[in-house]
Amino acid sequence: MPNNSDDIVTAVVLEVLRDVVDPSEREVLLTDRLVKDLRIDSDDLSFLFVPNIQDRLGLKIPVKEWRTVYTIQDTINLCRKYFITQQIKGDS
Repeated sequence: MPNNSDDIVTAVVLEVLRDVVDPSEREVLLTDRLVKDLRIDSDDLSFLFVPNIQDRLGLKIPVKEWRTVYTIQDTINLCRKYFITQQIKGDS
């Protein structure tokens, strides 16, 4: 299991992505766009991808924040931001 917050977030995002996208079609890159390159439809994004990531990481990210996410890397960056913020709040 990954041991730092960056590794944990990346691992979870990639695991959830494998549940939504068939990884055997081609190599998935962090620069891949979720909709245009990986062809994830909006229902899968809204009802599978985002909720599963949030549940697994224990996050609640506002919908408006998800509207800025286009790539796998964008997803990881957004989740890291909230994951780290949550850890800081939990330590205080």
